[in-house]
Amino acid sequence: MRLLSYLFTLLVTVALSSCGGGGGSAGLPVAGPNARALSVAAPGAVTLAPGTTQQYTISGGVKPYTVFSSNPAVIAGWLIGEDVFAVGAVAPGSGVVSVRDSTGARFDQTVTVGSSTTFFTTAPTALNITPGPFASQTYKLGGGVPPYKAVSSNPSVVSVVVNGSDVTITALQMAVDGSSVATITYTDSSSPVLTASTSVTLKSLPLTLSLSKVTMPIGTFTDVVISGGTPPYHTVVLGGGECASTQFISGSVLRITARQVCSGTFVIGIFDANNLRAPDMDVTFNAATPGLFISPSLLTLPETASAPNLTLNVFGAALGASLQVFSSNTAIFPPQTPVQNSDGSWSITLTGGNICSQPVAPAIPAVVGPPFVPAVPATGGDRSVTITVLDSAGRTGTSTLTVKDSNGIGGC
Repeated sequence: MRLLSYLFTLLVTVALSSCGGGGGSAGLPVAGPNARALSVAAPGAVTLAPGTTQQYTISGGVKPYTVFSSNPAVIAGWLIGEDVFAVGAVAPGSGVVSVRDSTGARFDQTVTVGSSTTFFTTAPTALNITPGPFASQTYKLGGGVPPYKAVSSNPSVVSVVVNGSDVTITALQMAVDGSSVATITYTDSSSPVLTASTSVTLKSLPLTLSLSKVTMPIGTFTDVVISGGTPPYHTVVLGGGECASTQFISGSVLRITARQVCSGTFVIGIFDANNLRAPDMDVTFNAATPGLFISPSLLTLPETASAPNLTLNVFGAALGASLQVFSSNTAIFPPQTPVQNSDGSWSITLTGGNICSQPVAPAIPAVVGPPFVPAVPATGGDRSVTITVLDSAGRTGTSTLTVKDSNGIGGC
């Protein structure tokens, strides 16, 4: 029995010697019989924003510990004291940070530098857009890793601008109506880059004017809003040339100034860049009339998600006091504080923006029970707002603006 015990001890000794000695593999210490396995209080995968750090405690195994990064340009890993390791997010990308003890035991953490949310855009995959700055469309970019970028495949026709998380698409000119002319590609800064895209189709709107007829006292002027078609616009006097007038177009606003009395009416034609012609506008100049005069007194505009600011011009107001302005519907073109001009007239800015009404709620079949209450208010149809101006002499003037519902159910 003693012989068997001796042989067993000898065999074990030889076996250990063949492995580099009873202390374990050459150059690596061996944990004692009571040592705990290497343990790190960290998840196996983590996402960090660029420039941030995270710390985790280490226990067990055999000290000293070491920390390595598979991608130091993206992720930094280091020890804080003996029992804490830190991970630092350097730049967008990913990699692995490894913690090892002196026996080679190892813990790996996969680190992604960026957003925990997938890169996205609220822009549609297909977009119909009308040329001109007032028809620009703005959407959101998010998730992924900022900063974001966007590129147009045809920048001379469709431009795209990124401002932080906002991306704005503008059609600069008209090609063939209804043709697909550009693809917008959005990217974040992750590695590999994440992308999304929008196919842009140009769609022209009918060329229309906010006025079809206007009568103006001498010395006054009227602003006419041009909608649709393809900018830039130009004018031609088509009849009644004996009437002296001045026409000046700035963007989508035509200003007509009355310089002398007309014997009758004359016609101003408005054309777009493709020589499409708007409905004719009849203009009459007459002798100055007493009292308060607001120009224009009637306007009609189509629904749009990006209506421009408008200007009302007030003539003949009493001197020495400011004007009071009232609106019948402040949700549409709310008026701002009147500003007096050097010639004694006044200007009132009407703030534009989204003037689309909500669509009419769909019809619901009659059922037994409480009456159905639609979740979406039925707001289709034309809408109007009346602006009333009161001067210090108690005289009033009004201007009525109508927003046309183009499809009969509301919405743009």
